[in-house]
Amino acid sequence: FEGVTLTADERFRLAGLYSAEKRYDLAVQQCRQVLRADPANAKAERLLADCLSWNGEYAESLALFEKLRQANPADPDLPVRIAEVTRWSREYDAAARLYR
Repeated sequence: FEGVTLTADERFRLAGLYSAEKRYDLAVQQCRQVLRADPANAKAERLLADCLSWNGEYAESLALFEKLRQANPADPDLPVRIAEVTRWSREYDAAARLYR
């Protein structure tokens, strides 16, 4: 796709394909491209946070999840994802507190 201008939807599709193939670094690149064009795109931030967590980039992932949680305090999935990523980062005591 070099030299081709992609829409946000096409970039999301590519990110999903890359994620399915466990090419999280490439999925992260697609999410960042969407955010460069639209910094307030919550869908791109959420997918970026997921891809970063799957790629082992826990600190940046957790920062994005926390930002999303503050913007959407009623979303029941975000605290669970924060707890999961915290556990994956081997912060077991903190993860246990978050799961409670």
